[in-house]
Amino acid sequence: MSTLTHEIGGTGHHHLAAMLEEFTGRLGGLFDRATRAAAASRECERLFALTDAELSQEGLERSALPRYLARKYL
Repeated sequence: MSTLTHEIGGTGHHHLAAMLEEFTGRLGGLFDRATRAAAASRECERLFALTDAELSQEGLERSALPRYLARKYL
């Protein structure tokens, strides 16, 4: 029996506990995706603000940025 099922009141509430656990799992997944999206957004802003010379120092070319970012974050 999960901790949540036990807290809700035992075996009669398995369905409710399972639904709540699924919901919290999905919520955690959404938070993870939002965190990754925020990191991608910050890196996009940083990279697109660099000059071509600065990009070259990082081993990148401006024309390759979309492909690079897609590989890294998708």
